[in-house]
Amino acid sequence: GFFIGPMVELTVPIIGIGVDGALLYSQKGSKIDGENATQQGVEVPINLKYSVGLGSIASVFVAAGPDFYFNLKSKTDLKDLRKIDYKAAELGINIGAGVKALGHLQVGINYNIPVSSAKLIEKVAGIELPSSSSYKNKVWQVSIAYLF
Repeated sequence: GFFIGPMVELTVPIIGIGVDGALLYSQKGSKIDGENATQQGVEVPINLKYSVGLGSIASVFVAAGPDFYFNLKSKTDLKDLRKIDYKAAELGINIGAGVKALGHLQVGINYNIPVSSAKLIEKVAGIELPSSSSYKNKVWQVSIAYLF
């Protein structure tokens, strides 16, 4: 999948603590036995961030915080799947790290730990499944940002 959208960052000078937030269009996907399932939605990550480095020349950061995902559209191309219910919203916890260079260019990696289920599957190939047959989206993200 991919994600794109604006991000805002506020940092307290000298001590390196700050917060960032974004409003992202996001597409997530999964593949099961060569068949696809995709979700499109709006993602709102809000992270507490700590940076250390050489001022505006270069710095490294770690970040963590909640991630809110709102499902807009879901598509499942699984032939044997008879009923699937995607959740309208998901909650996760972000953990990430990265590098900021020249005060404007940021490259980071992020892992989203799911707190809530993404979808509930009730039937596969006509077989009823227990109500606990839910799935969570575990997502690795690589980001490149230009901060104004």
